[in-house]
Amino acid sequence: MVEKSYLCGMNLLKHISIVLIAVCLMPASASAARHVINISRASELEAFLLSDPDADINIVADIDASNMLLRPQGEPYRGNINGNGHMIKNLRISASGEYSGLFGRMEGCTVTDLVLADAVFTPETPSAEYAGVLCGEATDCTFTNVMVCHTVAESPDFSGCFGGLAGMARDCHITLAMSSDAWIDLPSASALGGLVGCIGEGTEMLACASSGYLRGDSQVGGIAGLSEGSQSMIRNCHSDCSLYARHTVGGIIGYSRRILVNNCLVDGMIQATAEDSDAGPVAGGIIGRLEADPAIYNNPAMLSVSLVYYNIVNLTAIITPDEYPEEQFRRQYDTAHRIVGATVDNEAPVQTGTTDDGEPIYDIRRLLEKALSSNHAVSSLEPLDSGIEPTKTSTEGLTRIADDIDDVFLMQQGFRFGYDSGTPWLSPLHNYGMRLFYERKALNIACDKAELSIKEGETASVTFTVTGCSADWLDIRAEHAYALDILNIEYNGRRATVNVYARMQCDTELRASADGLTAVCRVNAISAVDDIEADNAGGLVYDGRVVKSGKADAAIELYSIDGRKVATGRGSVDVSTLPSGCYVAAGNGCRIKLRIGS
Repeated sequence: MVEKSYLCGMNLLKHISIVLIAVCLMPASASAARHVINISRASELEAFLLSDPDADINIVADIDASNMLLRPQGEPYRGNINGNGHMIKNLRISASGEYSGLFGRMEGCTVTDLVLADAVFTPETPSAEYAGVLCGEATDCTFTNVMVCHTVAESPDFSGCFGGLAGMARDCHITLAMSSDAWIDLPSASALGGLVGCIGEGTEMLACASSGYLRGDSQVGGIAGLSEGSQSMIRNCHSDCSLYARHTVGGIIGYSRRILVNNCLVDGMIQATAEDSDAGPVAGGIIGRLEADPAIYNNPAMLSVSLVYYNIVNLTAIITPDEYPEEQFRRQYDTAHRIVGATVDNEAPVQTGTTDDGEPIYDIRRLLEKALSSNHAVSSLEPLDSGIEPTKTSTEGLTRIADDIDDVFLMQQGFRFGYDSGTPWLSPLHNYGMRLFYERKALNIACDKAELSIKEGETASVTFTVTGCSADWLDIRAEHAYALDILNIEYNGRRATVNVYARMQCDTELRASADGLTAVCRVNAISAVDDIEADNAGGLVYDGRVVKSGKADAAIELYSIDGRKVATGRGSVDVSTLPSGCYVAAGNGCRIKLRIGS
């Protein structure tokens, strides 16, 4: 009995211990509800940022942050953000601290369905180490469906690491993220990426896209500037950028440790000036420089693991200087290729010992990079290095005619068509060619006028601005085309200016639509002529078909509302054959306004 009681007591203690351990290990979100703050105005967002909280943010309306002051934050932000598809626009990022962005640092955060548009990065000092529109540094974060559009970043002195989304990303999972139509001119930046400036260990970037103009000093890439960690991945990403650097520039990554890069597509162009570079331009369609592992000199078989494979380069040009100094070792300056610019093949010989006389002994074996597999370059971009055979496993890649890159070929290469992160590609046969399914998609449409009053017979203009794509993507229509005529549409990047003509008095709407979004301008076309009552002595009368005068021989003239004489007669005028609209009839000392048709 004593033994049984003892065992029961032990089992109870064991059960209590398990429960306590489970409670201790339970995440905060499960053990206690997190505080959620709904934010709909810039003042609320600014107050939240200044208080350094860890609460979750729920964006419930589009926010114009034009007058918001971003200050360096002390502790990292550790909450979650649900953008609900809303937009925060016109952020002004000064880079006055070590980490700069909407958030300086983020740790353990989840950010979903957020649009950041028209941000401007103008660093007060060049001291910021990491800067990005969303954050300077992200650690252990998950970013999904975060769109950064139309960023402008300019500074001749900023020498840190900048990314369209984040300056640095460590142990992050970034999916369906895009930086579109960026203008990033930071010629002193040490690392610059369309989305992430520097990738640390354990970061995955899946189905991400970047477009625009990027200029940095070195380590410039369409998706990421620099990859520091070896346990990272970039897959199913698309870069369509104009990339400029002194050296070390790549369509996907500028400088890469040995990470996996596959099923990526590169459009655009690349230019490296090679100024002050002892390794030449270091420019590649996928990667500028792929770092060699020193261990390969003892075990060249380590190069046989495929890291960069099933990628397609469709660049219009890779531009490099024509002349270089005299080589100090073989292939020192042969560092521009269609797939990877510089590899182990371009490394300086490694000293392996010394002679009896103390002279150095070098390993002069030519080691070729074996981590490349099934990479292709469109034939319009010719091989840059005659000393490299253009094959699927070389730094030049296999040449392929554009017309041969069809759905069947792409499926064989592992590209998958669909509308999610695992199957993110649209077919080359789709409008605007091959791209990720969410690219060139309208994220927001705005109109410069909520309402427009216009007189019959006059013209006016309305401007629609779209976020996420160019304005020619918009479907612009007048609700009542018989009353409001669209004369022409002037497209200028993201803006479409619509010139309209009011044919007749009417309440109608002018609409711009794309991708399920619609912006509306309500149009009130008002009378161009005041009503004048006919007097009882010889006045004018309109019976719906004929204008009559009280005097049989009185002259009657009919004018359109823009002043043109359209009909005349004596005593009466039949107007039934005239186009619908508003007119003015004058005669016998009076005038009236009349409407013909509906």
